[in-house]
Amino acid sequence: MKLKCLIALFTVVSTLVAHQTAAQNEHDEIARKLPGYTSEKQFSLIDSIVLPFQTFHTQGLTKVGGYYFLTAVDVKRWPEKYPSPVDGFDRDTGDGVGRVFKFDESGKLVAQVTIGEKSIYHPGGIDFDGKYIWIPVCEYRPHGNSIVYRMDPLTMKVEKMWDVRDALGAVVCVGNEEVIGMNWDAEHFYKWSRKDDTRHGWELISKESNHMLTFKIQDAKYVGDTLMLCSGLNRWKHGEQSFALGGIQLMRTDSYQTLYQLPLTIKTPRGASICNNPFFPEMKNGKLRLSFAPDDDHTVVYIYEGR
Repeated sequence: MKLKCLIALFTVVSTLVAHQTAAQNEHDEIARKLPGYTSEKQFSLIDSIVLPFQTFHTQGLTKVGGYYFLTAVDVKRWPEKYPSPVDGFDRDTGDGVGRVFKFDESGKLVAQVTIGEKSIYHPGGIDFDGKYIWIPVCEYRPHGNSIVYRMDPLTMKVEKMWDVRDALGAVVCVGNEEVIGMNWDAEHFYKWSRKDDTRHGWELISKESNHMLTFKIQDAKYVGDTLMLCSGLNRWKHGEQSFALGGIQLMRTDSYQTLYQLPLTIKTPRGASICNNPFFPEMKNGKLRLSFAPDDDHTVVYIYEGR
């Protein structure tokens, strides 16, 4: 019995170490490869994964080993705007359930968990630090309260880390030493650093304004060497006409300086911008792949590869 337990423990540890090493190698390669892409025409759709389960309002996407993890908001009642602000808020919290789905590369649902508590039910953009997937969950309104969680991708066990008095829409893990949180529309960046003498082992060390708002960041990933790759979109309205533009941008995690931007005008057959929420970059055979899951409820993961 002891031998079986030791073998099982060794298998789990080996799997996590392999994930960490592979993730670091991919991070470095993504950062080196990006500047070579100057047009969306350099990317071609190479695969589509149809998800045969209801996905609700999709939010964040990452991949660990051969499994994808997708966060989503199961809205029971959409937030309603107030006639005039109430306690600094322009709307109520609505009602819903936060969900995290785990599925394989064929789209088969492997597991799912709920996440959040009470009015805090809106999970956002996620990132993997080599051991845990970090997930922000907020009230469904600007400036609402949030909780930062981390989840073991093998067991799907969710652990509450800390509360935030702002609506976090995405997080990025700078290795396993720092966590960056972006609030609603990514107007501000929060940064937490590991500190063992605090209750949850982390402390807030900075809050800074985002001076590059071309794209309102929806999902983002750390790609090594103090760099993060973000995906988002922005909408403009003039009279009865409206225009939405999505894109990806490479930013520094220390100064939040934008080093690279690539607009993406690609839309799904249902008319959604490809950059509407979930996004995951990876390297395959020396080529950059970008996965998106922008459509709600009946979602397709669209995989684009750079030439």
